[in-house]
Amino acid sequence: MRLLFMVPLCFALIFVSACGGTTGSGNSAAPSGTTKSGDAAPSASTPAASKAPANDFNPNEKVALKMGLIGAGLTDEEFQNLIVAPIQKVYPNVSIELVRMNPAKVEELLTAKDYPDFTFMNSGAMLRDVEYSLPVDILPWVKKNNIDLSQFDSAFTDLIDYYSGKGKMFLLPLWSASISANFYNKDIFDKFGVGYPKDNMTWDETFELARKVARVDSGTQYIGIAVGGVHNMESGLGTPLADPVTHKGLLESDNWKLVFQTYDKLQKIPGNYNHGQGMPKMFETDKVLAMMASYVGRIGEFEKLYQAGTPMNFDIATFPSYGNSKYASVTDVSGLSFYVNSSKQDWAFRAAMVLLKKENQLEAAQNGRASVLKDKELQKQFGAKLGSMKGKHIEGFFTKPTAMPGFPTKYDDLGNKRLNDAIKKVLDGSADINSALREANELLNQDIAANP
Repeated sequence: MRLLFMVPLCFALIFVSACGGTTGSGNSAAPSGTTKSGDAAPSASTPAASKAPANDFNPNEKVALKMGLIGAGLTDEEFQNLIVAPIQKVYPNVSIELVRMNPAKVEELLTAKDYPDFTFMNSGAMLRDVEYSLPVDILPWVKKNNIDLSQFDSAFTDLIDYYSGKGKMFLLPLWSASISANFYNKDIFDKFGVGYPKDNMTWDETFELARKVARVDSGTQYIGIAVGGVHNMESGLGTPLADPVTHKGLLESDNWKLVFQTYDKLQKIPGNYNHGQGMPKMFETDKVLAMMASYVGRIGEFEKLYQAGTPMNFDIATFPSYGNSKYASVTDVSGLSFYVNSSKQDWAFRAAMVLLKKENQLEAAQNGRASVLKDKELQKQFGAKLGSMKGKHIEGFFTKPTAMPGFPTKYDDLGNKRLNDAIKKVLDGSADINSALREANELLNQDIAANP
C-alpha cells in the first residue's frame, strides 16, 4: 500500500497493490461466467439501494458524520485539508470524525452499532464490504442528482462495476489510488554517459538500458533496475490469479509464464539478483539503483527528502510495458462507500459530492492525488504544489492509460503467496517456470478449498 506526501499536508501518498486486469496482450481471458462490465458480482450478498437524498433539507442543521478509513492511506493532514476543509466550506454545519479501522475493528463497530456513515477505501476493500453487505447502492442517488458518470475515467468506473455487480454502484470514486512510472536516478546515467529512459519503452528495451548502467565502479555495485516482487512486473497485463466463478487457480496462464520469464531476465542483469525487495533504500538512500519501476506513492518519499534539504536528482518515464500493449499498468481507485444502515446517508452523500468539484479535485491533484476525472488540466497540475516534483516529467505518469484489474477475488493474497514461492524456485534453479507454476496452481487450489 502506498502513501502520498503533501506540503503542508505532511507526508503520505496512497500506494495500493494493483491486482490484474485484461489488456491488449491477448493472453488473459475472462473467467467463465464473468464479464469485464461486472455481470457477475464478487459476492452473493445484495446490499440495499440508497434513497436519493431529499431536496428539502435544513442547511443549518448540526450534523456529525463519521468517516471510516480502511484499505487506503490517508494522513491526518490530508483528512483535514482534502476532506474536512472543502466540505465545511460548503456545509459549515457538518463535522466529520475520522475512524481508522482494521478488519478486527469492523466486527467491533458493527456489534456496537457504531459503524461509520461512510468509509474511504480502495476498491479492493469492497470485496470485504460486499461480503458483509455493508455498502448501500448509490446508483439511484447518482441518477437523481444527475451525476454524469462519463466524467470519470472508464478504468475506474469499470473497476467499480466489477466489484459492485451489474446495475449497482457501491463506491463513489474520489482519487486514483495507483498510477505507476519508471523513476530514474539522473546522476547514475550521467556518471556512465548513458541516455535517460524514455516514455513507452518495453521491458526488453528497459533491460538493455539497465545493463549499460549495471557496473561496478570504485568498489560500488550499481544496479540497473528493480521492480520489487514478481507481481509488480505483471502490472499492465491484468492477469487474474483465480476464477471468481469456478474458484480455481489461474496461475498456469500464458500471461503468468510471460511475467516469470521477464522477471527471470531482470534478475539475470548483472548485480540484480535478490535486490528486488529493498529498492526504496537502494534508490533513495544508497543511491546505487538506476531505475525503480514503481507506484506513484514513491513521490511521498521524494518530498520528504526535498523537505529535509537532501533532494534526489531523479525524473520520471512511463512504466515499462510488454510489446505493443496499450497499457503500462493496472489501476486502483480510492473513494467513498456509504453504510447501508446509516441514518445520515443524505448528509454523507452531500458531503461527498463537494469533493468531486473540480476545484477540490485540482487541490488534491496538485498535492499528489491523481484525479479520477477525465480532465487533462488536472493531469498537468499533478504534484504542482510539491517541491520535489518541480520540473519533473509528470507526463510519464499519464502517457499510457491504466487498465482495469482482471477479476480480483478474495483468493488473491493466497495466489500471490504461491507466486512468490514459485519464483524463488525458478530463480534458485530448483524448478523450471512451467513446473513451478503448475505446482503453485495446485497449491492455490488446495488453499481455496480450505478457505471457501
